[in-house]
Amino acid sequence: MSRRLIRSVLSAIAMLLLVLVVFGPLSAKIADVESNSNAAFLPSSAESTRASSEMAPFIPLDNAPTVVVYVREDGPVTNRDMARALQDLTLIRNHQDWLDGVPSPPIKSADGHAIQLSLPLDGEGGERFTMVVDELREIVQRPGPPGLVAHVTGVGGVQADLIKVLNSIDGPLVAATALVVVIILLVVYRSPFVWVMPLVCAGTAYVVSTGVLYLLAKQGWVTLNGQNLPVLTVLVFGATTDYALLLIARYREELHRHQRAEDAMKVAWRSAMPAIVASSATVALGLMCLLASELESNKGLGPIGAVGVASSALASLVLLPQMLMTGRKVFWPRVPALDGEDPVHEGFWARLAERVAASSTKYALGVTALLVALAALAPGLNAGGLPFNKAISSDSDSVLGQAQLEKHFPGGLGSPVPVIGPAALTSKTQEALQSQAGVKLVVPFSTTGVLSSQPEVKDGRTVFLAVLDHDGYSPEAKKTVEAMRTDLDAVSKDVLVGGFTGFDIDIRDASRRDVKLIIPLVLVLILLVLCVLLRSLVAPLLLMVTVVLSYGSALGVCSVLFHHVFDFPGADASFPLFAMVFLVALGVDYNIFLMTRVREEAEKVGTREGMKRGLTVTGGVITSAGVVLAATFAALIFLPLIPAAQMGIAVSFGVLLDTFVVRSLLVPALVEKVGDNVWWPSKLATAGVPAEPSP
Repeated sequence: MSRRLIRSVLSAIAMLLLVLVVFGPLSAKIADVESNSNAAFLPSSAESTRASSEMAPFIPLDNAPTVVVYVREDGPVTNRDMARALQDLTLIRNHQDWLDGVPSPPIKSADGHAIQLSLPLDGEGGERFTMVVDELREIVQRPGPPGLVAHVTGVGGVQADLIKVLNSIDGPLVAATALVVVIILLVVYRSPFVWVMPLVCAGTAYVVSTGVLYLLAKQGWVTLNGQNLPVLTVLVFGATTDYALLLIARYREELHRHQRAEDAMKVAWRSAMPAIVASSATVALGLMCLLASELESNKGLGPIGAVGVASSALASLVLLPQMLMTGRKVFWPRVPALDGEDPVHEGFWARLAERVAASSTKYALGVTALLVALAALAPGLNAGGLPFNKAISSDSDSVLGQAQLEKHFPGGLGSPVPVIGPAALTSKTQEALQSQAGVKLVVPFSTTGVLSSQPEVKDGRTVFLAVLDHDGYSPEAKKTVEAMRTDLDAVSKDVLVGGFTGFDIDIRDASRRDVKLIIPLVLVLILLVLCVLLRSLVAPLLLMVTVVLSYGSALGVCSVLFHHVFDFPGADASFPLFAMVFLVALGVDYNIFLMTRVREEAEKVGTREGMKRGLTVTGGVITSAGVVLAATFAALIFLPLIPAAQMGIAVSFGVLLDTFVVRSLLVPALVEKVGDNVWWPSKLATAGVPAEPSP
C-alpha cells in the first residue's frame, strides 16, 4: 500500500472519528430541543398570541382543548351509553395532573347519535402530552356497550397525533433518503466503491448540522420543530450528493490528464470549489432571508437550512477529496485511463448542444411559451392556509373523531372562540358577540366550570366563549372571526379574539406579508451572488428570469396536482414562500454549475463554443445531481404530513424542470442568442476570442 493511500485513508478516518466524537452525542439529542407548541409558530405581535397571553389567568397557555366523541351509528345513544361517558369522566377526573381546568359534563347531540365530552388538557411537554392522550384513549376506548365507538379529537387529539407523526418520521426518512441516494449513485457510477463516498459525506454533514443545531437550540438562538427537521434531512442529503457529484465528475475528468491523483484533485478542487461555494451561498442566503419573517417557525428554518447547506459544502470540499485521493482504482471497473481524453464532441449532450445552438430561436421561444403557459395556472393554487386539523393525511383517531364531531354537533362546539376584554366593557362585548352573524352561542367563561350569566373577573378582564355555526377550522369560521374582530375593535382595541381559528388567521396574514417582503429580498441577494461569481450583469439577469419562470411553472403544476390529483384540503399559507426560497436557490445551483464551466471554456474558445463544451461536459453530472435532489425531496411526498408532502411535490417537480428543460434547453438557447454580450460588462464580453472550429 502506497504512502499516499495510507495518508488519505488515515486522514479520512480521523475526520470521521472527530465528527462522531464531537457531534455524534449532540446529534442524538436533537429531538430534546424540538418545540411544537403554538409559540414556535406564531408571530409575537399577532392578536391570537396577545389574547392567549392575557387569558393565562383563566386558561393556561399550554391548555389543549380536547374532545371525546362517542358515536352509535346503529341507532340513538342509550342510557347505558350515557352512563359509560359519565364513568369515563370520573376516571379522567382522578388524573388531575392531566387537566388545566374543569371538564364539561357529557352532552348528547341533537340527532341523538353521539355524546361529546370536553376536556381542558394540560398540553405542556410534547412527549408527555402524547402519553397522556394515549392513556386517555385507553380509558374511553376500552370495551363497553356494544356498538358504541369513542374517538379523542379536538385541538388536543390533533396535536398529540401530529406530534407522534413528527417524532416517528425522522429515522425512516433518513433511511429512505439514503437508500434513494445509494440506488442513483450505483446507476450513475456502476462502481462498488464510489457510491459510498457521497453517502458517507452526506451522513457526516447530517451529524454535524444536527449537532450544531442542537447547541444553537439549547441556547435559544434557533427554534426547531418537527416540520423543519424533515426538510433539513432531505436538504442535507440532496445538497451533499449534488456537490459530491460535481467534484467527482471533475476529478474523474482530470484523471485522464494527470498521472498523480493529488495533481488531478488539485485541478478538480480549484475548478469545482467556486461553483460549490457559490451554490451553497445562494441556498444559505436565500434561506437566511426567512429571518425577516414574522413567523417563528419560518425564522427557524432559515438558520436550520443554512447550517445544513454549509455542512454539506464543508463535507464535500474537505472530507470527500481525502477519500477520493486513494487513487483512480476507486472507479473500478470503469477506471479512467491517462489518455488525455476530451469528451466535448461525443455523446448525447454533445449532440443536444449542437442541436440547441443550431435552432436557438426555436428552443428559446418554445420553452418560454411552455413555462409561461404552466405559470398561468398558478393563480388557481389555494394557498389560503391549511387548517390545523387537516395537516395530517392519515386516518388517525383525531381525524376520524373530528369527522364525527362535525357530523353530529354544531360546527364550532368542539373549538369555541375565546374573547377577552376589559371587565368594564363586559356588556358591550357580550352584545357585540351575540349580534354577530355566524355566532350560535355566547357563554361567559368561569374557571370553576359553573355556568353563570356573568363571566368571572380576573385582573380586570373577562372572557367569553363564542360557539360558531361552522367548524372552527373552516373558511366560514375564519370569515366570522375576522368580522368579529372588526366589530369588537369598534368596542375597544383592548378586546382580543384568540383561539385556534384566530391562530390560523394570524398565520395566514403573516405568511402573506412574508411573501411580499422576502421573495424580492431572496431574488436580489441571489442576483448579487451571481454577479460576483460570473463577473457580469447580463448573465445573472438571464439566469434569474429563467429560474423565476421555472418557479411560476412549478406553482402552476402544483395547483393542478394539489386540487385535482391529490385532493388536498388546501395549501399551507407559507407554501409559496418556501417553494420560492427552495426552488430559486436550488434551481440557480444547476445554472451555476453550468455557467461557471461555460465561462471557463469561453475564455479559451469563445462564448458560443464555450456553451457547447460546457453543456457537454456538465450535462451528465448536473442531470444526475438534479435527479438525486428531486428524489430526496420526493421522499417527503410519502409522509402523512400534508405540508411536507406539498413541499416534496413542488421541489421535486421544480428541480426536474430546471434540470431537464431550463438548464438543458432554455439557458443554452438564450446564451447562443446573446453571445459574448452575456458577460457584459466584464472584459470577456469584448475580448473577441475566436471559437475553435468543431472537428
